[in-house]
This record gives sequence, structure tokens and C-alpha cells, in this order.
Amino acid sequence: MNRLALLIFIPLLIPSYLDAQIVAPGRSSAFITQYPGGHSPNDSVFVFCDADIPFLRLEADAPGGVPPYNFEWHRWSSADGDFTEAVHSETDVGRSVFAGVEEGGYRVTISGSGYDTTLIAWVHIAETEVSASLSGPPLCYEVRLAGQFDPGGFSYYDPGNGQEAALTTSLKEYSWYIDDNRITTGTTDFLNYTYYILPYEDVYFTLRVTDRRGCVSESSFLYEPLHVKADFTVEPASGEAPLEVVITDNSIRAVNYTWDFGNDTTSATAGSLTHTYYRPGTYTLTLTVESENLCVATMVETITVDDSGLDVPNVFTPNGDGVNDYFRPETSSLRMIDMQIFSRTGAPVYSFRSDGERLDDWKGWDGTINNSSREASPGVYFYIIRALGWDDIFYEPKEYRGFLYLFR
Repeated sequence: MNRLALLIFIPLLIPSYLDAQIVAPGRSSAFITQYPGGHSPNDSVFVFCDADIPFLRLEADAPGGVPPYNFEWHRWSSADGDFTEAVHSETDVGRSVFAGVEEGGYRVTISGSGYDTTLIAWVHIAETEVSASLSGPPLCYEVRLAGQFDPGGFSYYDPGNGQEAALTTSLKEYSWYIDDNRITTGTTDFLNYTYYILPYEDVYFTLRVTDRRGCVSESSFLYEPLHVKADFTVEPASGEAPLEVVITDNSIRAVNYTWDFGNDTTSATAGSLTHTYYRPGTYTLTLTVESENLCVATMVETITVDDSGLDVPNVFTPNGDGVNDYFRPETSSLRMIDMQIFSRTGAPVYSFRSDGERLDDWKGWDGTINNSSREASPGVYFYIIRALGWDDIFYEPKEYRGFLYLFR
């Protein structure tokens, strides 16, 4: 049984005298033979990564002597263990061009004008097989990629004794891509990869492999996702009670919805909706969606409803300059407010009550007497306020009464 030897890859280090004798235009890479029987000198192995290179050929020059020459090309025969197959000849030329070369070994004999020599070169046409696919059926939470790589092999033979030697064709590096974006790189023979950043649109996964010959091969497949994505926006996400929020659904591939508003209420509404939070506090709004393939996804958002509050100023200036023209307490999350204002003599000059309505549109007292066209005189006035917050905090009149100053 013949002993196999692996060829060492030495890029761009082929001696110039070898290239000067037999060259292979358009080759992808070249190696130096390591004949197992010790045949000397070593020769070139020319690698073509693309089998469709037009006019694939070898060219030979005589390393000495005076042209013209005669060139006789023979191909290696594994059956005979020698270069016995005549494939091309040229007479009275200075250089030989042998087109239509196939994979194998070639010896050219150059003679003429008392000159006689032989040159040897080997040609390897790579036939790499790379495949990329899913590893099993599609899953809800990850993409399992499966890759296979078969570089094919190539052997050359010691011209002295016919012993076989193998060219190193193994993997050097691989990369997985999603569309044009590389997602992982490795150097092992295990090409499978699990991808956890789920695509929600159709994409192409590509496996690209570089082998020890310098050949790059790739395989792609279209991935049509089944993943479901829970996604929504909420506006506003904070404010005073009662807080009505508008929830805009942006989910992908969802058919069944469960909204949990975080306040002991739920909804199965599909798509966008609104919800009102009445009590101050912090709530977790949760959306759980399910696809028709029974994939499930969840998203959460925090909603903050302000605590109730009441802060009363003690001065205002209703002079029409647009600054501090109204007497209005600063309020937050109030369910009810009742405010009465009296002159120093105890005469009522203004009253307001809101029960269950929002106070955003209430500007406050404008300095007129009982909402008439009569302006109240500058001076000291007395207010009594009672209020109830949406958190059931009661603001008692005995604490929220006092004097205010009107300036014009």
C-alpha cells in the first residue's frame, strides 16, 4: 500500500526558477511538491479554484539553450505509474503553450540544437462542495444553522517510484453571514452555529469557507422566519391620574394577544388600544403574543402615575401681562377639588368645584368678582380649599385655608 504524505502550503515561496520553466496563467495558488520517495528536484502544483477559467493552460520555457525547440507534452498515467499519455507537441518554437489542460500531472520534454531537458508540473482543479441549511425544522426562539464542507482531494505521484502524496485541502476558516453581515467566524471542521438574534423578515444565510489551497466557496439559503415579536409603544408613559395611555401595537406575526395592564385588568384585544390608570402608582404593562405557529413572545413597559398633590400659592397679579394672571393651586392626580375665595369682609368673590373631571383646562381665579366683569380690588383675600386625590388622600379645609394677596 502506497504511503500518503501531506503537502505543506508555502504561499508565494515557489522558487523563481520553477515559475520560469512551467507557468500556469490564472492559477489561484501554487505549492511545492514533497515527493515521498525523495525525487529531486521538487516541482510545482498549480491550483485552479475556478474550473471555468477560460483557456486553462500551461506554458513552458526552456531554461537554457538557443531556440527554436521541440516540445513534447505527456500526462501522468496512474495505470502505468509514469508520464505515458501523449497530449500535445510543438516544433520549432521558442515557447510552448498547452491549452485545454485537465487535472493531473504533466511532463514536457524540450529538445533542439543539442539541448534536451524535461520539466514536470501538476494541475489541481478544485471541486469544493459547500452546503448551508437549517439543522432540523425551524424553531421559535433560535436559528440553528448547519454547514457541510467537502473540499475534495488531489494526489500527485513521485516520478521515481510512483508513490502517492496528498495535497492539503482541509478547511482554513469559515464564516456565517446574514445577508451581508458576518455573524461568526471559526477554524474548526464543525460548521454548525446557533443564532439567537431572531430575524423577523426574510433573510439569506450564507456559509463562506476558505480552505488551505486558498479557495473560497460559499452556499446560501433563504430563511423565512416563523418567530413572533411582541412590540408596542405607549404614550404617555407617565403623568397624573386619571392617566389615559394610547398603546400602539407594532407586533410582528402575532395572532393572539394578552394585555396585562398591571392593575388587575387584562384584555385580549388584537392591535392598538387605550387604557386609563386611575390610581397613582407604578404599573407594569405586559403584552404576550402568540403566532399561528404557537410561538410566544412578551414585552413589558413601565407606566408611572403621579401621586396626588396640592400646593397653594399666596400671591397673584391679574394685570393681563400673561404672567401669574390666575390664582390656581398646583395640583396632581386630584379626583375632586373645591375652592372658595372670600374678601376680608367675608363676602364670596369666587368659587370652583370639579368632581371626577380632569383639571387641565381650569385656569383658576382671574381676579374678577364671581366671574363677572367687575375686577376685585387689590388686597388680601381668604381661601378655603378641600380636595380628594385619586389615591384617596383627603386634603382637609382646616389645613388648606389661608390668605392670598392680589396685586394689580
